[in-house]
Amino acid sequence: MTAETLGKAGEADEAGGTGAPDADAGRRRRSPWLGFAMRRLAGLGAVLATLVTVTFLIVQLIPGDPARVLAGPDAGPEQIAEARERLGLGEPLVQRFAAYVGGLFRGDLGTSFTTGGSR
Repeated sequence: MTAETLGKAGEADEAGGTGAPDADAGRRRRSPWLGFAMRRLAGLGAVLATLVTVTFLIVQLIPGDPARVLAGPDAGPEQIAEARERLGLGEPLVQRFAAYVGGLFRGDLGTSFTTGGSR
């Protein structure tokens, strides 16, 4: 080694380095905003999942029979059974929830229990 090379290595040692490239120099540091945004998105997902579940359960726990209301006061048992079938009230709760969530992703909010129409 020449004196010039030794001098440069010594300068690097005096600066706190070894003269070798820093191992962390190639890695980027994550922005604190990225962590903040990820936490907020996770929180948003939890709030939306809770909101969807609660709204579904509220609609399912409405007192009375939606099929009877939709069929009308003069409806017979056959008409009420047909309204229950049309509304999907004969399906298990888990299956209705899956259909509800799938409809939300498509923008279909389901059939109105009062008017019988869908939007």
